[in-house]
Amino acid sequence: MVNELSVQIDVKEMRIAIMMTAPADVYFYGIIAKELERHGHDVSIFIRDYGNTRRLAELMNLNNRVFSKPPVSRFGKIFSAPLEIILAIKSLREFKPNIVLGGGFFGALPARFHNAKFIEFLDGEPGINLFYSIQRKCYAPFVNKIITPTSFIEDLGPKHLRVNSFKELGYLKPGCYNPNENIFELLGIGKDNDFIVIRFNAFDAVHDIGISSMIDEKIKMVNELAEKTRVFLSCEGDIPRELERYELKIPMNRIHDVLFYAKLVITETGTMTTEAACLGTPVILIHPKARSFGNFRELEDRYGLIFTFEENLNKVQVKALELLRDPNTKSIWKEKLAIMLNDKVDFVDFIIRIIE
Repeated sequence: MVNELSVQIDVKEMRIAIMMTAPADVYFYGIIAKELERHGHDVSIFIRDYGNTRRLAELMNLNNRVFSKPPVSRFGKIFSAPLEIILAIKSLREFKPNIVLGGGFFGALPARFHNAKFIEFLDGEPGINLFYSIQRKCYAPFVNKIITPTSFIEDLGPKHLRVNSFKELGYLKPGCYNPNENIFELLGIGKDNDFIVIRFNAFDAVHDIGISSMIDEKIKMVNELAEKTRVFLSCEGDIPRELERYELKIPMNRIHDVLFYAKLVITETGTMTTEAACLGTPVILIHPKARSFGNFRELEDRYGLIFTFEENLNKVQVKALELLRDPNTKSIWKEKLAIMLNDKVDFVDFIIRIIE
């Protein structure tokens, strides 16, 4: 069970702006927003209409305002950033926040402009990519507090606070998330059927520059795994025509039910890696710099919940088949998860304490 950090604090109502710039932010900051409102604070959510961020916020009944819609191309995102920051500043003007949460430089610079405190959460190491590192250094002077997991490798200085948890536990811890078995009906399979989830990244973000898509190898791997088990495929970009028959077609806010009941997840995305691990499902992460992230090192080395591979899909396939053949895989992973949960603290409670 996740350890609880309870505290009684007498604080006046604050105006807190939350900047959601990617779909993963919606789950993490969404539950924080609801808890802050429960504490009596005035919370306003500002959305960068990127990917499915806005749609997901609507499905989760989060009132929000869109402050920008970035271009599709990676370099378009880079060159449009100054305009998006200006739009964020304008969007916050009427709300007049005391505190701004999230958003990177879309939150940091507008917060400083409006004389508000800025609190940032990071679990991606800035040093993994030159562009990402430069991006963060540009707004680092405007950050008041930087919160990371304890597993974070880099030392970010006196503003850096570490919490012994993962952000995904904020919304997936037992009691907060409850799986719904009717996902099997949406998938069109029986409850006794094993299946795996494969997630491919679009690699169109600034921190993804230099990563290969390996499309031919992926098509081969998916087809060969589909001969052994049921495969559901999710892609950030367009699904290759050769793999369309495997497309995962569910409401996007039901993805955690799919991850919970899957026998295995193979993914190129970091958030889904940690989400599946926090749900007790084995994960194979394919990423050339996976071992450069402290959270993935901890999940693999300390808890044995994930496996990391660089770009060798043959090795990925061998490990996947090994896990699929073992009928006890899921029960073993539930035991590993229990150990991890016992070590970790309540992330949302920690964030609320810092804010108040």
